[in-house]
Amino acid sequence: MSICLAYRYLPKKIERLGGFYSIPGYGTEYLYCFLATDLVPSRLMAEDTEGIELVRVPPNQIPKLIASGEICDAKSIAALLTFLFVIKGK
Repeated sequence: MSICLAYRYLPKKIERLGGFYSIPGYGTEYLYCFLATDLVPSRLMAEDTEGIELVRVPPNQIPKLIASGEICDAKSIAALLTFLFVIKGK
């Protein structure tokens, strides 16, 4: 499971939030958004080549990070906005 290898955590629960086409009208790549919760530390070692830093951010700070340009990747923005939309409806 790539989340375990990248972040050294294993989710007890994974929920599909939705998805989107990355380049509608041009390509067929469809990306799925998932929410991993109830994370527990994993004994598996993370891949050293990833270079991913885990940063915890409260959901109410996400729009500010997007507006400021700190989060600027289109796929990340789409996934985070999907997450905010889903949790708002709960």
